[in-house]
Amino acid sequence: MFNLGMCALAAISIAQAQEIHGGSHADVDLLKDISTISRYWGAFNQDKPPKTPLTHPPEGQISPYRDNEANIFGVQDVGLPDGCQVEQAHTLQRHADRLPGDWSDDGPNSERFAEKVANHTKHGAGEGFTGPLAFLNSYMYQLGNDYLTGIGATTEFASGVSFWNQYGRILYNATLGQLQYNATHANGTRRARPVLRTTSQSRMYNSQISWALGFFGNSYYEDPDPMLGYCTDGSLFEAIVIPEGEMANNTLASYDSCFADQVYGIGDIGDNDRIAHYVPVYLADAAERLQQYAPEGFVFTVNDTYAMQSTCAYEIAYIAQSEFCSHFTEDEWAGFEHAQGIGYYCKSYPCVKHRNTN
Repeated sequence: MFNLGMCALAAISIAQAQEIHGGSHADVDLLKDISTISRYWGAFNQDKPPKTPLTHPPEGQISPYRDNEANIFGVQDVGLPDGCQVEQAHTLQRHADRLPGDWSDDGPNSERFAEKVANHTKHGAGEGFTGPLAFLNSYMYQLGNDYLTGIGATTEFASGVSFWNQYGRILYNATLGQLQYNATHANGTRRARPVLRTTSQSRMYNSQISWALGFFGNSYYEDPDPMLGYCTDGSLFEAIVIPEGEMANNTLASYDSCFADQVYGIGDIGDNDRIAHYVPVYLADAAERLQQYAPEGFVFTVNDTYAMQSTCAYEIAYIAQSEFCSHFTEDEWAGFEHAQGIGYYCKSYPCVKHRNTN
């Protein structure tokens, strides 16, 4: 059932892309509002419902999980019933905003495009890029690979604070005016330490650290603790770090639990379908449209326009600004969101090869 759903979504998005095919440059309505654009890779503005045929808002791969509304499945009564108390609370927290990955169609593709641009602007003859792409004449690629960004760290910190306010205060019977978690009961005895599990990958581990700072409140004690001692000495919580890349039952990293995703023809199904079959469908018009601003000898490909979309998303997640974002229509951004879904669906789940691109 889920596989059929993915195929149906592919057909819908492809149809959207074909509807705008052949439009003149003057007819194209480019999306320039970054709060709207960013919905298609992560953050979602509840006040601006997305323009999409899906029945749920787009979710991207760069930002953390987002809570649904409490009544999204038709639940009428939410919250704690009278006389009840929370006895346990569990959360599955994804890493927050990050730099691009090192797989070929992510970071390396953006690096390739940046190098292509740099080689032409440094060594090409004649005029450079013009109009809205003039910024490429002095552009410098500045993204690394894989790591959690500062914006990601603040996202995780805020998530920790939110979880404390929503669940921790109830679970640990916070008193009036209590700012943060207290490791002792009212009678002075020590509480059992909460357990935080993470993998050893840098962005995962740093996400756990930032979340813990928010939940346990070490950076806003009434008496400031500049060394953050209680967060590092193990007295507040137990941190379990599961190594990645080893033969272990790592339930937080599917690629360490099922090695078939590393087999050629299996683990790369999504990437191949995304780049070879889907990206050319939804970005062909963009490549043609941007060509008018390119200097002689520089030819835009769909991989270049895909790199521009990716760079926009990652620069926003890194430095909160990017000049790559305002060159695409909303349908093209919806295509980008779905392209990520195709890739991750087949990286992390058993998937059926879908090549319905006609």
